[in-house]
Amino acid sequence: MDSRALIGTDWELMLDMRVPGPGDPEADDLYWRIYPPALQVGRMGYRVMTVEAGPIKEVMVYPIWGRSWANTARASRKNVTPERMARANAAAAVKKFTRLINANFGPRDQHVTLTYAGEAPDWQTAHRDMQNFIRRMQRQRRRKGLPDAGYVYVLEDSDGYTQKRIHIHLVTHGGLSREEIEACWKKGRTNADRLQPDGEWLTGLAKYMLKTNRADRLDSEENGRRRWYASKGLKKPKTRVNDSKLSRRRVVDLAEQLPAVWPELTQKAYPGYQTIEEPEVWRSERVPGVFVRWVMRRTDGRAEP
Repeated sequence: MDSRALIGTDWELMLDMRVPGPGDPEADDLYWRIYPPALQVGRMGYRVMTVEAGPIKEVMVYPIWGRSWANTARASRKNVTPERMARANAAAAVKKFTRLINANFGPRDQHVTLTYAGEAPDWQTAHRDMQNFIRRMQRQRRRKGLPDAGYVYVLEDSDGYTQKRIHIHLVTHGGLSREEIEACWKKGRTNADRLQPDGEWLTGLAKYMLKTNRADRLDSEENGRRRWYASKGLKKPKTRVNDSKLSRRRVVDLAEQLPAVWPELTQKAYPGYQTIEEPEVWRSERVPGVFVRWVMRRTDGRAEP
């Protein structure tokens, strides 16, 4: 892996571990531990990293140096406390899940909630029941001449600590009617509805499925159990990097003028997109450079799944 790329991946990790508020001392100290002065060698420039998931584009601007020591960077990550790393891993799991849903599903697709009649089974049995449901659903699609559907589903218990009230949230490709989908579940009640993307596309639904208002429920695994599953062959978000898009002077100027120049900047740099999350600007007193992150949505419909 390009050692400079570690700067970007760990910068996003660092923001996920931050306490709220740009430029807070705790985040500043964390970055200092992840990237000590030994890594900040050579001429500094700026990398623009974009992550595209369906119509949603995330943009991150962060400094890179002429050369860096990858081994030192990896070793320095060990200085991060387990609590902060757990928080960052949880946030990363939500990002991965959200990006996957935004990249693959849209208004032609469906959200299905499946519950059990009577006492719910254990976690392993619920997963097996779900696999049987998907097989029946795929057979029904083949009878109608449809390809197998892509899907993502979450096994959820009612309080996050017990398995007494397991239920399942599924997002799947459209093609079957609500009645056809509901007939494939033999264990209790089912409710299937068309997806209704909003200004953030399906970000809100993805966070709801993982219940991100509960910090103890963000991980993709809980007590050794996987929280969510996805079919093979789903499109992965597209990540691109550009080390020449913005000069050092331009980044500093933009940071000083934000948010006044933001509409003009996004229209010129990313035509066809509209900002849906205002830019977050972070500047450290101990680490050179400016860090910026924002989120946009494509408005011409071309990137919708």
